[in-house]
Amino acid sequence: METTKSRSSSKIITFLSILLAIVLLVGCAPRTTGTVDVLVGDDLTTQIVEGGAISLYGGDVPISISKGTYTANFSATVKVVSVDDTRMIAAEITLPTTTVGQDPGNVVVYLYLCQPISTTADKLPDGTIGYKGQGYPQIITGKSYYVVGVLQPGWQDHPLVYIPTAAEFRQNLPEPDKTIISSEMIVLSSGEKYTLQLKQTEYMKLLTPSDPGFDIYEGAYRGRFSFVTRNMDGTLIDELGINQYFGNGPFGLVGAFVPATGDYNKDGDIDFNIGTPVGDDSGEMKFALFSINKAGKLRHINARGYKEDGYIYATADGQTWGFWQEDPHSKNITVSVWGSEIHSYITGEYVWTNGEYVFKK
Repeated sequence: METTKSRSSSKIITFLSILLAIVLLVGCAPRTTGTVDVLVGDDLTTQIVEGGAISLYGGDVPISISKGTYTANFSATVKVVSVDDTRMIAAEITLPTTTVGQDPGNVVVYLYLCQPISTTADKLPDGTIGYKGQGYPQIITGKSYYVVGVLQPGWQDHPLVYIPTAAEFRQNLPEPDKTIISSEMIVLSSGEKYTLQLKQTEYMKLLTPSDPGFDIYEGAYRGRFSFVTRNMDGTLIDELGINQYFGNGPFGLVGAFVPATGDYNKDGDIDFNIGTPVGDDSGEMKFALFSINKAGKLRHINARGYKEDGYIYATADGQTWGFWQEDPHSKNITVSVWGSEIHSYITGEYVWTNGEYVFKK
């Protein structure tokens, strides 16, 4: 009799265990009430790279992404506004972005997915649509995500950002580090990937218009700063203070920004700059130029010939306070500077010579 009861109890326990497992399995699985089709978006990157389509902006970004040599220069927390197709998502920036000139909370950005989402989406019980794709989190209109990508130069109306892979579209939002002003992923031509950060190491009181020495271009950050490089897992590689290149005194920024990057001297390393207004009537900016080598180490690149202080000078006129290379295959940097003798702007070049840039008219 004891044995019979024991076997009966064992069967009941086994049945309940199976039932519980089924309930847990059903409860944990995402519930859907059906699926909807998603419009297939154009594979613009492949078409542009293969010459099947012409981009209004040029093919530099798609080509760099296809080769894996791109520099991720955009990151932001965004709220999805709409999913237009398997390639294009409209979103609103909700937290500060590392892109110059953005007004967080009021900017709609278009995200182009180089890795498309699925052509079918799940219809959820509450009526919302859950978009999906290999490696992507569930994407729902109205929810926030953290994205990293490549900003299309020359964008019009709304920023266009290429998201290279699903890994750059994340559901887990990063914890903000208040000392980090900006952060971007750097990919060298040799394949090494690093994170470049602009970090504030010492805080100084912001000046008001009534204070001596007030400068609107130092209105958001003031103090001491450094550039930091890290491995993709966050391990610190190198840190270089930048105040020493700007008189070693207080230095300020008008807002958060990502340094303009590129391999200016064509040595395979990534170069970038940070600038500040000269502070006179010339309209010139002075830029300190830096570089990241294949080991992730930072160094300063000297410039001379126009003024002997180590900076590259360029006027803001028509150049958005930056400098550019007229020939993308050249090692030289074309700039416009103030010609005091003729009271007008003149064009010159910083020529790459023996490991430094030398200005020539």
